[in-house]
Amino acid sequence: MTTECARSAGTKAGPTRERYLADARQALGIGETRKGRRMARQVLAASVDAADVAMQAQAALVLSQAHVLESRFRLAHETSAQARKLFQQAGHGAGVAEALAIHSYAASALGLDGPALQAACDAMSLQTDASALAQARGLNYMGLAATWTRDFATARKALEASIWYTRQAGDGAAAFQPLINLCFSEVLQIVERERLHQGPADLAELERRVCQARAAADSGPSVAVHPATRDIGLLLLDFAGCFIASRRGRTEDADACYLACLEKASRFPRTSWVQAVLWWARVERAVCYGDIEASVSSLHAMAAVARAGEHAQLHALAKTLEATLRPPLNQWDSSRVGLN
Repeated sequence: MTTECARSAGTKAGPTRERYLADARQALGIGETRKGRRMARQVLAASVDAADVAMQAQAALVLSQAHVLESRFRLAHETSAQARKLFQQAGHGAGVAEALAIHSYAASALGLDGPALQAACDAMSLQTDASALAQARGLNYMGLAATWTRDFATARKALEASIWYTRQAGDGAAAFQPLINLCFSEVLQIVERERLHQGPADLAELERRVCQARAAADSGPSVAVHPATRDIGLLLLDFAGCFIASRRGRTEDADACYLACLEKASRFPRTSWVQAVLWWARVERAVCYGDIEASVSSLHAMAAVARAGEHAQLHALAKTLEATLRPPLNQWDSSRVGLN
């Protein structure tokens, strides 16, 4: 049965398709990803029938955003590439940059490090005359791509520049996203040091960034931050707190941060890559308690969920973590309080 919305999307009236696509964006913003995805697909089909290239590009972009939110990174990678080509045909430079940014994000998740960084750089090259917030978004994606390539120096420079641009725009809350990515980059750098046996990492920089991110979160929501993206950022912030508490040996703090992660992860599908971060938090909590069995089983669960959520980076990271479990795991004491 055809719904009224579907019939509206199928009409040749451009303004109607624009309104319908706006509704699709709104659906994504409130977490109704299936609805938003379906509506964007209908607008894309109707725009193909109407030979409206500009609207095809916008619909493909929204569709790629829906796929990202649903942890379908292969589809996000394909549809963002489609959106980029369509925006190029329509002569819409800002649209090309936005599509490239999503393409970079999806490529990073899929483990395509080189293409991800190239897409982010290409997006930035189109931002020369863009607003400060647009510059900030582009640099944020570049910093994230550099983080996954383990080029932490480049990541830090890009993310710090992103934060600077948000402040130039007078929107301090918009600094939340690059600040969260800075925290995550610091976490990965610590993990990399452990992998390379470079000795215990200094947690001071990570703790400083976490404090900054909490301040940005407390300053209120920003129109520049997608609601779902903000929810993920808050979960990653709690994870960073759990990571720090584990390495400081503060079991109560690790418990509290883990429970905060658990509450926020419940808002996302069980197959989302976000759930892999929850399992990572459980790993850190188990390490803090010195529980070998819980640590290993949680790492296996982290890898399985990351695979289901098409996040190759987190899947590989689970394997790395398993190979570099820290000394406390070899000092397990059965008299200690177990994990629930």
